[in-house]
Amino acid sequence: MKQVNLLPPEYAYARYFRKRLATWAAFILAAGAMVGSLGFNLSSQLHKAQAEKQRLQGRIETLKNVNDEIQGIAVEKAAIAAKLADIYRAQRKQVDATILYDLAAASNDRVFLVDVLMSIGAPPAPKPTPAPAAAVAAAEADVKPLAVLTVRGYALTNLDLTQFVSGLAKSSSLKQVNLKYGRQEVVMKLKLIAFEIECLPNIEQQP
Repeated sequence: MKQVNLLPPEYAYARYFRKRLATWAAFILAAGAMVGSLGFNLSSQLHKAQAEKQRLQGRIETLKNVNDEIQGIAVEKAAIAAKLADIYRAQRKQVDATILYDLAAASNDRVFLVDVLMSIGAPPAPKPTPAPAAAVAAAEADVKPLAVLTVRGYALTNLDLTQFVSGLAKSSSLKQVNLKYGRQEVVMKLKLIAFEIECLPNIEQQP
């Protein structure tokens, strides 16, 4: 049996063309939607990037202002430190002059000073944890003072050394006088009493 196609060729081609046209239209619409979505995402990311940039610029400006304030404080601190250093040097000279005056007043022609040394130590470091009262008292007893005056020399007799130590103990510029040793030594065929005295300057009571 022979099949006869009753549709004209023009109609079949038109239907095929409409299907192809609909397929391409759907493809173009899908591509347009995808491009539009990408553009929207890029626009959103660009807006977020601009907002983040503004936030970072504001933070940088804030940090710059803080840095300027810190620099100003550092300059003021340096100026204050310089003034305090000048005041300390003047006070130190006055204290040293007072101590030397008291040493001269306590000594006589029977006491000969060889060394007069002032040693300055560092302040003790703070303890991280509190200790019991007994431990604190023991630690405070072991703490070295900030300034120690060491006097070495010779005296003709033990009595002369005792009078010298007593004179130093009466000095208002010294708050503690300790005789570390006093022993007889022969110096150029002379029997003298060699001594070393450790004193703590009374800086708090100096004018």
